[in-house]
Amino acid sequence: MIHVRVKAYAELQGYNPEKGEEFTHEVQEGSTIQKLMESLRLPEHRVMLILKNEKKAKEEDSLSDGDAVFFYPVIGGG
Repeated sequence: MIHVRVKAYAELQGYNPEKGEEFTHEVQEGSTIQKLMESLRLPEHRVMLILKNEKKAKEEDSLSDGDAVFFYPVIGGG
């Protein structure tokens, strides 16, 4: 198992099992960001931007122990 640091913004914080803005989450070695999202039950359609270690990332990107993954929500307006 590996540990990744996760930060979710705005309404995405509701998918945090620890109910805070930033937390550490454990996933299996070889996991992708997609697998992380699935384990958090984070719906893809609610995520606009993903950063991994301060760089734009895709759901298929792999994770390593100690990575930091930030999720930004879809922004609406009118």
